[in-house]
Amino acid sequence: MKYYLAIDIGASSGRHLISYFKDGKICQKEVYRFKNEIIEKNDSYYWDINKLFFNVLEGLKQCKTQNYIPCCIGIDTWAVDYVLLDKNEELVRDVFSYRDKRTENIIEEVHRKISFEKLYKKTGIQFQNFNSFYQLFSESEYVKEKSCHFLMIPDYLNYKLTNVMKNEYTNFTSTQLLNLESGKVDEELKNIIGFKEDIFKEIIMPKQLIGTITEEIKDYVGFDAEVISVASHDTASAFISRIKEDSIILSSGTWSLIGITSDVPIISEEALNANFTNEGGFNKEYRFLKNVSGLWLIQEVSRNLDYKYSYGELAKFAYESNYNEIFDVTNEMFLKPKNMIDTINTYFVNKGKNPPKNIKDISRTVFRSLANSYKTAIEEIEKISNKKYKYINIMGGGSQNQFLNYEIEKVTNKKVILNPIEATSLGNIAVQMLYSNEINNLKEYRKYLKEIV
Repeated sequence: MKYYLAIDIGASSGRHLISYFKDGKICQKEVYRFKNEIIEKNDSYYWDINKLFFNVLEGLKQCKTQNYIPCCIGIDTWAVDYVLLDKNEELVRDVFSYRDKRTENIIEEVHRKISFEKLYKKTGIQFQNFNSFYQLFSESEYVKEKSCHFLMIPDYLNYKLTNVMKNEYTNFTSTQLLNLESGKVDEELKNIIGFKEDIFKEIIMPKQLIGTITEEIKDYVGFDAEVISVASHDTASAFISRIKEDSIILSSGTWSLIGITSDVPIISEEALNANFTNEGGFNKEYRFLKNVSGLWLIQEVSRNLDYKYSYGELAKFAYESNYNEIFDVTNEMFLKPKNMIDTINTYFVNKGKNPPKNIKDISRTVFRSLANSYKTAIEEIEKISNKKYKYINIMGGGSQNQFLNYEIEKVTNKKVILNPIEATSLGNIAVQMLYSNEINNLKEYRKYLKEIV
């Protein structure tokens, strides 16, 4: 029996999930879970990259302890954030989070050098002020002078395991640096960000061997394994796990990613104006989607309440409220608030509306506002693609929220198809199984997924 390990790391937590075939079914076993969080220091926001890698190793040790020794390992994380290394392969600086504010004041300066219209035609990537392109432009001259290697978060973790540096395609497309026509880093954009060295590595597609774990790591965790290039942008992995083809796909996690798949990028003026992105997917498909706020909103509400209530309880509260006001989840005031509950209340007061009275009202308005944002995005997708869709694949943690699913069906008038909660890790595993010839194609794989839901 072959075991495959998906290391799936999000903005709030990470998991090591073992998958394997047994009695004609895909089985999953969580062997390790750890907390991940943004660190605030001197008004800046960072990731503790050393702690992340420590937890990667601790999870590998648990595989050995629990006797689930994988033949392959694949790592996926969120997008846009990156690690810079110097000539000695040491960190140039701490690793910034996309929620850091350092790019807010440089957007106009960037677009004096290149218009957003031209940038969109080159890359197909939506405007977000935390895109890697803007982050890199904002780096200090010291950082630009010292940096020799650019690695996205999963690229860096793969490097630490194998001592091999590569840039994986699906995550790299989120940098807003990859030229759609050439499939390479755009030279004009490279010149604009202004680094002294060519910091980028070879861009590789999913389903390739990166390397085997180093002798040092092997001795530490107690086994050897191959590290595989999976679709390392977590949403790209999640999209692999869709059950219903030719449908809307909603990956519902900390962020909400809603869109469709396409064989070609959609870079029309309508797509640009609606701020849709064309991120790289598995088998060179494009994920035409919009990145909007997601369960981050309720996660922050929970944090403001010192985690007094579970997410399940917060969803139940929504049923018990009659509050019907909704807010614009795309408003930037909800991106990095000090206190989410206070910010929601302020939004309604500023609009001259009655604010929520209690946590039940807060929960209801968060979920209904999310559903309304999905409705708007779907209407835009259908208009731009000139195609109507009957179904919505919902995957990820949000698929467990019955109230949210009910609201989505009600406001969109579409049938919700529940996909596996662990869609991301299962997409990660799919690529590993394809690499090792455990499965022949994704159509075959998706038949197994229907039994998991």
